[in-house]
Amino acid sequence: MIQTFEFEGYPGHVSLDCMVLEELPANRTKATIHSVFQSIADRDGMIQMEWKEACEKVTSALMIYW
Repeated sequence: MIQTFEFEGYPGHVSLDCMVLEELPANRTKATIHSVFQSIADRDGMIQMEWKEACEKVTSALMIYW
């Protein structure tokens, strides 16, 4: 899946995300997400905005649909 992403806590800074889903044993799925930012400053700003916490929220929201 390929999408653009703009975090509400850091508006105006859009990343391009590519997610690859890989089937694993025991009815599990591995999600690998690669994010590309428009600049190093955008990447660093997203990290400062607690990117890990934001990713966890997005992942939790995705799990609702699966």
